[in-house]
Amino acid sequence: MLSAAAVLCLLPSFGWFNPVFFETAQGWFLLGLFLILLTWLVGILGSLRSERMAWVLTHAWFVALTAFLGGVAFGAPGALVSGSFSAMLFQGARAYRPITRFWLAASLTGAVCFGAVFWALPLRADVRVVVIGVDGATWAIIDDLRAEKRLPTFDRLLESGVRGELEVTPPTISPVLWTTIATGVSSKRHGVVDFWGSSRQVRAKRFWEIADEYGMSTGVFGYLMTWPPEKRDGFLVPGWLAQGEETIPPTLRFLKEIEGLEHATRPVSLGTRTLWAWDSLRQGGTANSTWGLIRVMSRPEQSLVRGRSHDLDRRVASTGLWADTFCHQLRRGQPDLAVFYQHHVDAVEHLFFAYHEPRESDRFSPSDLAEYGPAIPRIYEATDAALERISGCVSEKTDLIVLSDHGQQRGGSSAFPMVNSTTLLELLDLDEEVRATNIGALVLLRSIDPSFDFKPAIAKLQQVQFLPRGGPAFDVRLRPEGGATLSPRFSFYGAESMQVGGHVVSVETILDRSDRISGTHTNRAIILLAGPSFDPGASLRASTLLDIAPTTLALLRLPLAEDLEGRVLKEAFVPGVQSDLSQEFVQTYGERDFDQDSGPTEMDEKIKRKLKALGYVQ
Repeated sequence: MLSAAAVLCLLPSFGWFNPVFFETAQGWFLLGLFLILLTWLVGILGSLRSERMAWVLTHAWFVALTAFLGGVAFGAPGALVSGSFSAMLFQGARAYRPITRFWLAASLTGAVCFGAVFWALPLRADVRVVVIGVDGATWAIIDDLRAEKRLPTFDRLLESGVRGELEVTPPTISPVLWTTIATGVSSKRHGVVDFWGSSRQVRAKRFWEIADEYGMSTGVFGYLMTWPPEKRDGFLVPGWLAQGEETIPPTLRFLKEIEGLEHATRPVSLGTRTLWAWDSLRQGGTANSTWGLIRVMSRPEQSLVRGRSHDLDRRVASTGLWADTFCHQLRRGQPDLAVFYQHHVDAVEHLFFAYHEPRESDRFSPSDLAEYGPAIPRIYEATDAALERISGCVSEKTDLIVLSDHGQQRGGSSAFPMVNSTTLLELLDLDEEVRATNIGALVLLRSIDPSFDFKPAIAKLQQVQFLPRGGPAFDVRLRPEGGATLSPRFSFYGAESMQVGGHVVSVETILDRSDRISGTHTNRAIILLAGPSFDPGASLRASTLLDIAPTTLALLRLPLAEDLEGRVLKEAFVPGVQSDLSQEFVQTYGERDFDQDSGPTEMDEKIKRKLKALGYVQ
């Protein structure tokens, strides 16, 4: 047994054994509890034979364990010192009764295990800049919840930070806007125009890619248009529109597997949930966030909102788990720049805004209001808790940029019906040439083939009529940047049916007036700047999404490209930082290696279901 103990102690020193539990503080804690119980068990089993046998087994076991733990945490010197110290200490306890020796062995095993946490894993990450994207976050809701003392982290950050609003240029399509934020250039230059596409179709370099080129370390969590992941160093977990489960490193793949079952209609098997719990604990998930997500994955979808399947509990639990895992990656990698994005606020607002701001005409039942009314406050509270975790796991020298891509407000009136664009295009035989994205009552149309002539398609759409009165059903206009917009006319009041090409269909076939999607985008986004570089008394001038990339690059002291379309938010900086900003400029950062035709020709069915649930695809 002593020979086996010696080999066990040497394995960590040579890097041949890297138990996954040692990657997190929670892992050390659970391992310590397990070994304490095991130490007791060894002693008790030995005592059944004889007191001498109990002594020998407990002694050898204790020396082996402490040396092993010391080796994992501190290397070969740790194994030698821990093993020698425990051997001498336990030898001095020979005069004590067996029960006392068992207590001593168990206590010291746990002490070595728990103490290794503070050596093996930094408690705070020394990150220079963290950008946190909260899709759809709105100051109006944040301020209301702050007045109720429900968002303590926002309160704390606002007390020492700079608050402002960002002007958003339509269309308010999240992949387009977040790519504008990351590149500092407009859609016409970065190439993203809707929900369809992949990272290989992004033309302009994003600020983390620019930082990579200048030799900095970066990590990205959940950002849109990052699938398939392309990164040599650091970490990258693609966003919710990813059409695959690839991550960098692959150990984070379980996050995408869980996300892929967001709208599952059957409980996840016990074996799968056990593996996810294991992966979660390996990668920084706390017992609370891990149990919360595994618990809700054990049951099928239960919340049905106007026919839309949705489980708020999963979004709340997922927000916490992603924040925990993100913090673990920060502690392990210590990147210069890190980016965290979550879309759950936007999704919950789309689905539940009517319950957050009910109108007399809604006629919701008391039970529906009681169940769904707290949905938006809950997801904001979960986001606030995630902000607390992230801001608490980085150093006091870290600058935080918290922002959204647009706001949200109550919409969803039957006076502004949503167009069932998929059905409309199919009836007009345009579904193989044209793609549609719904934003409230507006539909954005673009061609799949860049050489496609939109004029005949517009003529077909303009010939759609309400019956029996006749007259065009839609306003259709060409967009200067390409494609077209479509919106229904008010003449649908009193209409009995519609003439769509050679088909006569009911109005409900084309126009959805059910008010299923009650939250609509606004053209105002939030921004919150907190950290040592920012002046709490500063006021932001007129700012846009284009200003985020230049500001982030300036905080990293990197040269700015002259062809960036935004500006550095210098007025938010303390005077010392303003004078310290880089005065170096380059003409351009150049373009990414992109292939406009490399994106998937068909969207994954899971992604389609997610977009349909949020009203982006009808």
